[in-house]
Amino acid sequence: MSCRVLLNIFALAVLLQGCESNQSLRVVSTDTSPLTSSEAATKTRPPKCKGQVVIAHHAEVTEQIPREGAGLCVPSFRGFGGDLGFPGVHPAPEPVKLIVTVPQLGMVLGNHRPIFNLEWLPGAQFTFGKTAPPGGISGARMIPGKTYTGYGVIGFKGGTKKVGPCYSVAARGKYGGVFNNLGTLMEKQGDSFITWDLMIYDGKEANRGC
Repeated sequence: MSCRVLLNIFALAVLLQGCESNQSLRVVSTDTSPLTSSEAATKTRPPKCKGQVVIAHHAEVTEQIPREGAGLCVPSFRGFGGDLGFPGVHPAPEPVKLIVTVPQLGMVLGNHRPIFNLEWLPGAQFTFGKTAPPGGISGARMIPGKTYTGYGVIGFKGGTKKVGPCYSVAARGKYGGVFNNLGTLMEKQGDSFITWDLMIYDGKEANRGC
C-alpha cells in the first residue's frame, strides 16, 4: 500500500473522530431530560409542617392555638397543604391535632363530593372567638378562578352539628388554587366537641362567602 493511501486513511479517521467528539459535546451541553418525580413534587406540593408525620392514608401534626388565634400549618398531603386560620380561643393556649385524610366519598354535598378533608381534634374543651385570621388551603387540584365550597361537621358525644356551607373563589397560588378563609366556619363555635371535619367541595353549593 502506497504512502499516499495510508495518509488519506489516517486523515479520514481523524476527521471522523473529530465529528464524534463534537456530537458528544452537543448532547452533553443540552439537557432535555424531564423532571424526576422528586423534582416535580418539590415544585407542585406545599411544604410539610414542622413535626408532620405521614401514616398510611393521612398526614398529621400537633400545634397550639394561641389566645388571639393564628394561622396553623395544614399537613401537606396528596397535593394539599397551606394554613388554616383558627379564631382565638378561651381558655388558651389549646393543643390541637390536625389530620389531613383521603376524602370520604360518601360525604356528598349537593351533587359534589369532597376533594379535601381536614379532621382536627381538640385537646380540651374551649370556645372560639368572633373572628378567624386569614388562612389559605392550597391544592394542586383546585383551579384558580373556579368556585369551591367549604363545609364543616362538628362531632359531639352522641351527635353531630353541621356548619356552613360557604363558598370561595380559588385564588392563584404557588402550589395551585387557594381556598381562602375556611376558618370562618369555626367562628363563635364552642361547647364540648370532640372532633371537627372541614371539607372543600368542587363547585358552588352555598349562598354566602367564607
